[in-house]
Amino acid sequence: MPGSEGTRGGIRVLHLIPHLAQGGAEAALAALVAAPQPRIEHAVCTMITGPSHFDLAQPILRGSGRQGSPSPALALHLRRALWKVRPHVLHCWMYHANLLSLASVGFGVRILWSIHSERPDVLKRMTRWASATCARLSSVLPDRIIYVAETARAHHEAAGYAPARGIVIPNGINTERFRPATMARPHHNTIRLGMIARFDPAVKGHHFLIDVLATHPLRSRLLIVFAGAGCDTAQELRDHLEAVGLLGQTRLFGALTQIEQLYKDLDLLVLPSSSEALPMSLLEGAAMGLVICASRVGDIPWLGLPEETLFKPGDAFDCGRALTAAAALVGRPEVAMKQRVLIESRFGIDAVARRYAELYRDVVKVQH
Repeated sequence: MPGSEGTRGGIRVLHLIPHLAQGGAEAALAALVAAPQPRIEHAVCTMITGPSHFDLAQPILRGSGRQGSPSPALALHLRRALWKVRPHVLHCWMYHANLLSLASVGFGVRILWSIHSERPDVLKRMTRWASATCARLSSVLPDRIIYVAETARAHHEAAGYAPARGIVIPNGINTERFRPATMARPHHNTIRLGMIARFDPAVKGHHFLIDVLATHPLRSRLLIVFAGAGCDTAQELRDHLEAVGLLGQTRLFGALTQIEQLYKDLDLLVLPSSSEALPMSLLEGAAMGLVICASRVGDIPWLGLPEETLFKPGDAFDCGRALTAAAALVGRPEVAMKQRVLIESRFGIDAVARRYAELYRDVVKVQH
């Protein structure tokens, strides 16, 4: 079988993920496979056809499926990938890939599931079904279930996922790529506020944030940026901004490959989500010295951010208060430095990649 030979020459890992479009899990995978890991070889298998948002050096075996259209051909695609790569570990990313790992039974590979959402109850219908099915299989199929946040583990185990299989490994970022600008910004009266998230207003809170900004005392000082998949094309986002008179001071971008260049132009990063596990944009922005204002969901309260810049999800008054507090911290280098040190020590990709390498070695029982 493909994964049954010895591992003295190193461990081969095949990552199975629905697609490589912009997204937090996709960014976490890209950072992981780019990190130096001696004797670990990576390959990536996608389920959905389409270009990659990320420039990966690793082999990519592209699926031919379409989003929202499950197909029996995906099982054959995965089995062909397994025969080609001959991995020791099949590392699955997110619910649909976790469920597809059923097709790897009989190949002798160790199976890992990764979960990047905080709560299964807020997922779309088909994804909720995939998660519920995975919960029923979780005590027999994967060797480990990797959660990116403690809150995600708690919510999923409450929904039926096997506690004995669960571990927590947080998202990691390349802190060399995401670092504060070398030149100090000149003092200015304008506050450059950004929200970096795909256009998913029900979860991410785009409309909620617009309504808060429209009545906030800082409104006249704001230059607003929305960036993420769909933000540049969503007519309802543009219409809402125009209706409250903010369109003229707002810039809309889609998925940006060099997102660090946008961070360099911001002072303040806001994420008003109703549900998050451990959002990559907050890790990246904090590493770059931005002041962070975010809803108190998932593991965000344990990132070490200033407590006064966090707010109760869905509470417009509390969000407005937190924005005022965050604006008062703009331009204070000691705040930026404290955040940078915390992010480097806890979420730097080198440390996170070492934890994954240890996990891979543990599940395949490497002989030294």
